Amino acid sequence: MKTKVKVVVVTSLSFTGTTWINTVLGCHDRAFALGPADRMWNMANTGEGYDKACLIHGATCSFWPKFLENYKQNENFFSQLASASGRDVIITNNPLASGASKELSNPDINVSNINLIRDGRAILASYMRKFPSTSALDALTDFLYPSFRNFYFDQDNPDRLCLRYEDILAQKEEALKTIGEFVGLDYDPSALKFWTFDHHIASGNQGLIGLIKFGQGLPVANFQSREFYEEQFNKTEATNDASFQ
Repeated sequence: MKTKVKVVVVTSLSFTGTTWINTVLGCHDRAFALGPADRMWNMANTGEGYDKACLIHGATCSFWPKFLENYKQNENFFSQLASASGRDVIITNNPLASGASKELSNPDINVSNINLIRDGRAILASYMRKFPSTSALDALTDFLYPSFRNFYFDQDNPDRLCLRYEDILAQKEEALKTIGEFVGLDYDPSALKFWTFDHHIASGNQGLIGLIKFGQGLPVANFQSREFYEEQFNKTEATNDASFQ
């Protein structure tokens, strides 16, 4: 019997630590941290960008170029990814209905849904840091309110794990255990030190990707808040603590 592939789909609002959650959940010998699926899905179906696919290793990536060269458009994207990576659990987030999400309606795919939310005030603050010319009123009415309005959150739904970002930060190991039980994986707390694991993220938060590069001694180009992320990384290394937030 063919083994089904489990795809963990994290649905979230922007600025809620989604790349962090995705990457931590990829720190298991059965899991692969993909990040937002659509950039890679588009590359696979257009046959472009092999040398730019991996945001960690770039052109020297040992995984994505080979995957893309062997990709078959008439076969399921997630099944092929599982086969190529040797992992039967793929972690992704916010796949578009017009893109990679279409690959989830397949008899060989089991989906575990996680919804992730964060305090709206923190999201608004993060948004305004990224777009400093935007007024608080415009950010609230044009971005935050439309985002929250249709977001599903019901902690009593047994078929969907609904989590608050602040709760995860407050009890990281307990949250990792809870998520692991939901998706069917037994996580070791060492997964919180995600930068010590090998990753091939194709899309996601630039700061967290920079942390992985710092951890693996890879060159890190300048980006917004680079100094902040490097300082935080150095602190975690010096204290042997995974408390980065």
